[in-house]
Amino acid sequence: MKQVPWFANLLLGMVAAGTAAGCTVGSGDPLRGDEPSLALHDDALSRELQNSPVHHAGLPFSRIGVMMDSDAADDVEIATSTDGITWSAWQHIRVRHVEANQRSAFNGEIRLAQPANFFKLRGTPNKASFLRLDTVDDERAIDWEDGETPSNAALVTARFGNGYTFRTRADWGAKAVNCSGSLNPKKITIHHTDTPASNPQARVRSIQEYHRNDRHWCDIGYHFLVDEAGIVYEGRSINTIGAHAGGANTGNIGIALIGSYNNQDPTTAQMASTAKLVAELSDKFNIALSRSTVKGHREVGTTSTDCPGNRTFAKLASLIAAANGTPGGSGGGTNPPPPEEPTTSNLVTVDGFIYVGMNPSERLGGATVSIGTKSTTTRSDGTFSLPGIEERIQTISITKSGYVDVRVNRNIGVSTWVSTGLAKQASPTNPGTGTASLQGVIYRQGNSSDRIGYATIEVSNGRTATADANGFYIINDMAPGAVTITAAAPSFATNSVTRTLTSGTTEWGSVPLQE
Repeated sequence: MKQVPWFANLLLGMVAAGTAAGCTVGSGDPLRGDEPSLALHDDALSRELQNSPVHHAGLPFSRIGVMMDSDAADDVEIATSTDGITWSAWQHIRVRHVEANQRSAFNGEIRLAQPANFFKLRGTPNKASFLRLDTVDDERAIDWEDGETPSNAALVTARFGNGYTFRTRADWGAKAVNCSGSLNPKKITIHHTDTPASNPQARVRSIQEYHRNDRHWCDIGYHFLVDEAGIVYEGRSINTIGAHAGGANTGNIGIALIGSYNNQDPTTAQMASTAKLVAELSDKFNIALSRSTVKGHREVGTTSTDCPGNRTFAKLASLIAAANGTPGGSGGGTNPPPPEEPTTSNLVTVDGFIYVGMNPSERLGGATVSIGTKSTTTRSDGTFSLPGIEERIQTISITKSGYVDVRVNRNIGVSTWVSTGLAKQASPTNPGTGTASLQGVIYRQGNSSDRIGYATIEVSNGRTATADANGFYIINDMAPGAVTITAAAPSFATNSVTRTLTSGTTEWGSVPLQE
């Protein structure tokens, strides 16, 4: 393997600490060296799993975040090494989140016992169809959400969706978040997610979970996402600075096209809706559109990346022309308010399956699935069908004796497929265990980017942790329920926050401390 100059290693290490999920170095090229990030699809992934090429991540990394579409979470294994000669045991990811459909989309990570510089993959070809991997060094982690302080600017409350279909966070089932750092938009950056484009509502949820749980950001990094049908999904609040272009997030709106567009074109509907969205943003924030204000991710920030894909990048000029040709697209105009979307009373059948914990292959029969006044029981293979459901945002309740009840919100007008897992109730002999996780950062009061390293954390259920050098902590295998998190550090007053843990999910419990 060729020697890499120390300054190149430094840059690559910075990239390893902050590459946004969706935009990768060397995407589709498994033999390229110095890759802090890797995204492989279909045949490229199958070749990778058979050949196990060695990848070099620049600087040492302490954990690996993974997004993967496969039949089971252990279809891909990862080994790490400090020198490329002596290797760790093969490990599979610890699952944090799963979206189950025809093939499951897993989010998870591997935390290393000691820092490593190299990684390689193995697995059975064709079991997994997509894999996204990011190496992260928590000691050197770049805070992608730095760079802009809260201002007194009025919050943007205007509706989006002028000439295109717009799905709010409630529509796609976003987790509630509490992000800091205001955004004063002056420019726009276009991305692609470099993921499969199928099941976009589930994909957006998966990306949010990956950004929160594995990248350790407060929310999904993009402000908007656009699927192949031209539907626009609301991402991070437009009032909040994003986490999509390391070193260039200040004043920057992030728009991601859902899919991978190095070797295929984004759809006509996708580009048309993106142009209308860009025009609307131009109007709302007085952004005069040109190639100096609308760029591809590869043109901004500190990350070496092929994002937004070669095919999308080639269309940026025509995208801007289309946006400028839309009323309000030249900046400073006034768009008329979009008409309210008509409500429907169409009735559909909701299908899906219920499984145990985070393992979609372990199906759960005999569970009760309820939507409104209608309910059914899962078959022996965990599947169910529930007809007569109205096309709107619905709350789905799943219960079974011996398992923790689950309630999820889904927009049945967007998708009629619902699958989720039920965690087994904690044993009376071991009441402190479960499938919930708690994570957060300890920071100086009033400035969430000023982290307090090595603070101690005590949870009211008896669990404890010590924050790392970047102020981050995580506690796994917790029972669901309300907890109080108390943090302490030398020279700071102790402080506490309360959170409610849910089985199979990760809750943020960041704590500010004051000197």
